[in-house]
Amino acid sequence: MEDAEQPLFVPVRRAAAGTVTPLTARLPQGPRVGIAFTSLEALQAASRPAQDWIRLAETTLRALLGPLGIIRIQVDPLLIVADLSQTAQVRNVPQPAPATTPAATGTTRPLPVAATVAHAPIGTSR
Repeated sequence: MEDAEQPLFVPVRRAAAGTVTPLTARLPQGPRVGIAFTSLEALQAASRPAQDWIRLAETTLRALLGPLGIIRIQVDPLLIVADLSQTAQVRNVPQPAPATTPAATGTTRPLPVAATVAHAPIGTSR
């Protein structure tokens, strides 16, 4: 009798409607890959704090990613980071006026605006 396939810990993006989508990344060479981890500790070490996740069998994850043309799953990447060299192009979005906050001296200063990134390339596997 074969051992049952161990489910992987898969980081996901949660939508307002409650649905979840597995996160994907791009390798430095360009192709998109699925991301999965063999333990919750490995996922937490490589991801942002409070990253949402679900458990999926590898075959199920492949079935979800296949229609997107993603055939590779990167298991236990060491680090998931945003590619800050390539920002996403945002079109038809008006720039908000900078917010201000009182500084310790009683003056106001602009607050930083977060940058939007195109994708999150991943590091090498263990």
